[in-house]
Amino acid sequence: MTQHLAHLSGATIPVAPDWFIPDHEVQRERSHLARGSFGKVYRGRWRGEKVVIKCVDVVTADDERDFSREARIWLRAQHPNVVRFMGACHLTTPCFFVCEEARNGDLVDFLAKNNDRALVWRLLHGAAVGLRFLHQNNIVHGDLKCNQILVSEDLTAKLTDFGMSFVSLESRPAATTGAVRRKAPELLSNKATAPTFASDVYSFGMCVVEAVSGRVPWQVHLPDIAVVYHLTHGELPSRPKEFTSDEQWEFVRKLCAFERTERLGLADAIEKLEMFTQEEVRLTAAHHNGFATTGIDTTGNADAF
Repeated sequence: MTQHLAHLSGATIPVAPDWFIPDHEVQRERSHLARGSFGKVYRGRWRGEKVVIKCVDVVTADDERDFSREARIWLRAQHPNVVRFMGACHLTTPCFFVCEEARNGDLVDFLAKNNDRALVWRLLHGAAVGLRFLHQNNIVHGDLKCNQILVSEDLTAKLTDFGMSFVSLESRPAATTGAVRRKAPELLSNKATAPTFASDVYSFGMCVVEAVSGRVPWQVHLPDIAVVYHLTHGELPSRPKEFTSDEQWEFVRKLCAFERTERLGLADAIEKLEMFTQEEVRLTAAHHNGFATTGIDTTGNADAF
């Protein structure tokens, strides 16, 4: 009936986007758990499921277009290694995105409490699979860091905040303190370009450095201007001691090649990460087996520890 009346009057009935969630369906907690230049992040519920709600300030017409664009990007990025997007609401103030809650937080916080080297490489493998999926769908992450690799309850790595200006917890410019440590050198030069698939690969290499070593790339006390100098002169951070094999560090060097065309492809990177994971599993098993047999005396007397 409504459509018939609209047809007679010549009026147009707005069609809700595929990603639209009505405001009344979402319940959010009163206290925010994080905030950034874009707005605030809350925990909450949607249709009985625990979710994260990212509230953003949409002020201008450009903001409205960006909000809708980012919702469409996230909607088509459905993959086990990408944070699941439920939807968004653009008809309330503030506007908001709704996504799954990664119960184990981000990769940095999770690995600070879990010193399992095989798990480190397995989570990096999952992150690389997620990044390859984004690239296959023509999505550049553009701001990849370990705190944007989340860990779910079942220990799956999931990427978040890709190609988005609103939902990143940090402001986007490379000049932000510490951000340059993960940026590809071509993004920091005088002829800086927009992020690309190749710059994502470089940033992933820096994620590998941070995840394996437990420290941010470059020395913490090194000022950003010095980091930029080293990066734009084709230098990498010194090899952390946690990279126990030459092959592991060579892997980082290939991901972070100064010439973007020489960087390792993600398919090859995923294969290497699988290999490193299996190697760590074998080393861990061998260590445990060796430790277990140390206390066994075949004459019947137990060794003293």
